[in-house]
Amino acid sequence: MVNTRALLLLALVLCSGPTSVAQTDAPKAAVMELQESLIRSMRDTDSFDARYRRLAAVMDETFDMAHIAKLALGRHWRDLDSRQQAAFTARLRELSIATFVNRFSGHVGASFGPLIQKPMVRGGVVVESELKGPKADPILFSYQLHAVDGRWRIINIVVDGISDLALKRAEYNTVMEESGFVGLMNVLEQQLAGKQSP
Repeated sequence: MVNTRALLLLALVLCSGPTSVAQTDAPKAAVMELQESLIRSMRDTDSFDARYRRLAAVMDETFDMAHIAKLALGRHWRDLDSRQQAAFTARLRELSIATFVNRFSGHVGASFGPLIQKPMVRGGVVVESELKGPKADPILFSYQLHAVDGRWRIINIVVDGISDLALKRAEYNTVMEESGFVGLMNVLEQQLAGKQSP
């Protein structure tokens, strides 16, 4: 007589196996998608606007910008109403995309190395990779990701030990304390204009 319990366990293993692998590889897949887009952006000779549109589509899929905005403002996030939070998040998104387009431009011969995935102490995942160029030392990129709505998204990038989120938090909190929300939005607008300048 066939053991019904054994069959059920076997079916569970067969059904869950591929899903577990896909979930494990998902953070690396998100980072790989971003890095491939950055390499294409470096090699493209198209206009800033064209590269911005292409990279925006990828970053919208791989970053949790709403979470980044909240972390970047820290305690000041609670001081904003919902419209201010939405406006700040939208402007931060624009600035982040423009910064990537600006920095990843014209570096022919650069490439990212293999991806190494590690668990974070308090949950989430870190994916590491080195950016290598023909005339420069390798630069270590550490992407911090968390799961949201079943998808892994980037919430911070640490470049050679320097946290982008920590830099943002320090700068934005200082501006909020000295100039308030209007002052912060003016700073972001000026930074965005600088990234878009030829």
